[in-house]
Amino acid sequence: MKYGFENDNLTTKRVEKFIDKISFSYHINTFDYPTVHGHYDYWEFTLLTDGKLNNVLNDKQIPVNAGQIFFSTTDDTHCLKKVGGEKLRYINVIAREESVKNLASSFSPDFFDKLKNMTRKHTFPNELITQINEIIHQVLLLSDDAMEEYNGLLCGAVMIFMQFLYRKSVDYIDYDKQSEQPEWVQKLNKEMKKTDFLSYNVADLCTILHYSRMQLSRIFHNKFNTTPHKFLIDYKLRYAQNLLITTDMKVIDIAEFVGFTNLASFNTYFKNAYGITPGRFRKNA
Repeated sequence: MKYGFENDNLTTKRVEKFIDKISFSYHINTFDYPTVHGHYDYWEFTLLTDGKLNNVLNDKQIPVNAGQIFFSTTDDTHCLKKVGGEKLRYINVIAREESVKNLASSFSPDFFDKLKNMTRKHTFPNELITQINEIIHQVLLLSDDAMEEYNGLLCGAVMIFMQFLYRKSVDYIDYDKQSEQPEWVQKLNKEMKKTDFLSYNVADLCTILHYSRMQLSRIFHNKFNTTPHKFLIDYKLRYAQNLLITTDMKVIDIAEFVGFTNLASFNTYFKNAYGITPGRFRKNA
């Protein structure tokens, strides 16, 4: 696996010392990368936090603005060209393809194939940008030999990217076209940004969106191809996945945090969705 982390001596030292143990890594750049290159055994998820650039992906030029993400796979070649005179800053989070496959399978059996065929550029919500920046800050505070924590934190960053992309792949709320969405979808999106959304039930959605249960079921089926109950459960489970990877919280505490009334119920829903218990998922991540 090739790494080029000229801007990050700490990462370079870790890569040199633990090259055989690394599944995830990262670098922060403030310059463009105009040389066309590929990633023969890893995927690259990039968040542009400042400036503008063109991502020339497979000979196609894709403009990228601050607040957007893009990704490349083992099948791609690309280069990055700065646009204008603004300060440039972007974060690359890198994952071996095998790790991407394993994480994708936790969402659905066909999500990895969907990922490879997805649009590569997306507008990223501000709260997720904050989460990625916080993870990178935590990584910078680690000691040089803390490889388990290093891998775990960056796995959490990749999971944040993939959770977002999974929602896009199943036609959940499209952040790129938020203003074009029905009013009730825009309202739902605002509610989902609240911390207490994890405690919501179907009755809460009916009250907030001003629909009866029957009406709510119909519009959720038409828009998301799922029921309101399953929508809420899936959201809780994806949030729980992120906590399992990025925190040391006990499984029982995670279950309560994401809105399950007891551990047995959480374990059952989690295993039915992903074919694995929360504890085993954490060990495999």
